[in-house]
Amino acid sequence: SLTGGYGFLVPEAASANYVKMDGVAVACGPLTYSENEAGLWVMSTASLRYFTVVDSSFSDCDFGWYFQRKVDSGPGGSMAEYINVQDTLFRGNSYKGFYAEKLSEATFTNVTVENTSLLDSYFNIAWNAGIDINLKGREDYRNLVFNNLTITGNGVGSKEGVGLALKARS
Repeated sequence: SLTGGYGFLVPEAASANYVKMDGVAVACGPLTYSENEAGLWVMSTASLRYFTVVDSSFSDCDFGWYFQRKVDSGPGGSMAEYINVQDTLFRGNSYKGFYAEKLSEATFTNVTVENTSLLDSYFNIAWNAGIDINLKGREDYRNLVFNNLTITGNGVGSKEGVGLALKARS
């Protein structure tokens, strides 16, 4: 169990390539209310490429996953791409099950996101979501595939809460 911090972290200016997680379970808690607790966090200038996750779970964190990127970062720079997630569960994460500001060439198969984004004290509560893809930085993001995605009980009680949000901004 993790209290504050990250289960897995790709720090600023780092690059993680050809990583596979199989049968990994990250459980956080109690809540930190700090927006700095995640099962997996890829920082704003870090990159993650050729990343595979199979039969794993990320639960009870502020964020299950957070792929961070600055709005004004422009083309080039950090990226999360060639991501393959299979048979994985995101459950009970306070703010978002999966939040991505950079993501390309990603496939999610048999992924479940449930009972996430229910916290009513989050500054961004109006837009709580189980999965929130909010792409930034004027990139040529492409090929986001969701196969057999199950999303239930996410963003309940939020003004515009959703199970899955897909957005882009420069």
